[in-house]
Amino acid sequence: MYSRGPQGGPRPKRTRYNKNQLKVLIEAFEKEPYLDVSTRQELARRIQIPESRIQPLARRLMKGVEGLGLLEKE
Repeated sequence: MYSRGPQGGPRPKRTRYNKNQLKVLIEAFEKEPYLDVSTRQELARRIQIPESRIQPLARRLMKGVEGLGLLEKE
């Protein structure tokens, strides 16, 4: 059995960020914690992840939850 999302469907897989992706994202959030759509799209293009995955990470970083399963194991 798998976890259910808010609408009862399966939850999406958790995005794993490598060290370089995380570094770019943290630097961007330190400069501007509330990223607009065009900035999120540019970051997504630069680090090659879907733009939709940047916003949840922004929320976690603003709450100080960085480091909880964000990095890929090397």
